[in-house]
Amino acid sequence: MTPQPFRFTDLPSELRNRIYHLLLAALEEPEDFSTSPLVTVPKTITRAKHHVQTSILAVSRQIHAEAKDVLHRENKFVKFGATLAMPNVRVLKSLIKSKRVPVFTTDRTVMDRFNGHVISYALLERPTDLPKSSFYCLISHRHLDLFCRGLANAEIATPGFWTNITHTITLCAPYQISPSAATSHQGNLVAPFCRHLRGLHAVLVRGEIDHSLATIVAERLKALVSEDPQIILENLAALKEAGNDFFRQGDSRMCSESWARACMEIRRVRGGAMWKTLTSDPAFARDLTELYFILNLNLSQNTIKNMEGHSNHPDLVAELANSALIALENAFEGLSDCHSYWQPSDAQMAKLWYRKSKTHRLCSDYGDALQAITFAENLLPDDAMIQQERRTIKSRMP
Repeated sequence: MTPQPFRFTDLPSELRNRIYHLLLAALEEPEDFSTSPLVTVPKTITRAKHHVQTSILAVSRQIHAEAKDVLHRENKFVKFGATLAMPNVRVLKSLIKSKRVPVFTTDRTVMDRFNGHVISYALLERPTDLPKSSFYCLISHRHLDLFCRGLANAEIATPGFWTNITHTITLCAPYQISPSAATSHQGNLVAPFCRHLRGLHAVLVRGEIDHSLATIVAERLKALVSEDPQIILENLAALKEAGNDFFRQGDSRMCSESWARACMEIRRVRGGAMWKTLTSDPAFARDLTELYFILNLNLSQNTIKNMEGHSNHPDLVAELANSALIALENAFEGLSDCHSYWQPSDAQMAKLWYRKSKTHRLCSDYGDALQAITFAENLLPDDAMIQQERRTIKSRMP
């Protein structure tokens, strides 16, 4: 029997669209770091990996029309550019790396030649005494949500980050959209900004967008979120308890993630415009400050446990030690303008110095370890664990 030719157009439209997607719009997802013992930030920006096969566009008029629709609908691009003070550019890059946002290119020359984007998003900082630097990247619109989630942490990383920065969001129309669907399409394009960004000081929304929608988006991005102090504390307590449960189960990564999220949320509240209003309640300021201290102590304890489990990997131990010491420093410094509301007890401070000593000892920094355990001993001279730690350090000193 003579083989019959396969007719691609006889396939159901759902299957044809799936094939078009695989050929024209598929992106490889970033590497999964979920098995890492602790939450880590990559050293470089994640590169988008894609393999577009455009030859199917030349098969027939019908296939060309169908495939072109998928190509345009699913390959939406966003141009991003920022000209800021150099320290702020470093923060910005760190936020993008931390969310592992896939980036097609950071070459401005390449981006200037490309006109197939649906959004241009620009950050411009007003003149300062600090030297300026620029950063550009091209991302897929499907990752704009992830990108904006990263930017939402800017005020956590640097309180007041947005104060002198103007955000310009420009919608473009590289391909035709029917007038009846235009407003809905524009709303979908800007939705990630509205979901994640708040409290911006200066926002311009322009281009191929309905004027009333542009006004609504700009006002929403500038609006402050009114926060209930009781709900804040309840959410933080839930994250703390979730971390405790993971710690008891031996899930180091998830307990660190829960406690770190709680600490980030506290820093977000601390850097927000509602901070002065919230801390007008002494009970809230007291509870938040104590919780921040305890969370950072917990993070240090979990990291020390990981150090002990990786004693044969000195490079990893050194990296973990840095994380533990940062957590202890955060606990020590706390929320500086809330010290009048709450101070750690001698027992809590002894625990901090004990963990600092243990961190240094595991890195063979015996001089620093001995100094830290001496501070702990001065606070709790009869504590058995502190005395044992002193003996361990002494036995290993040259």
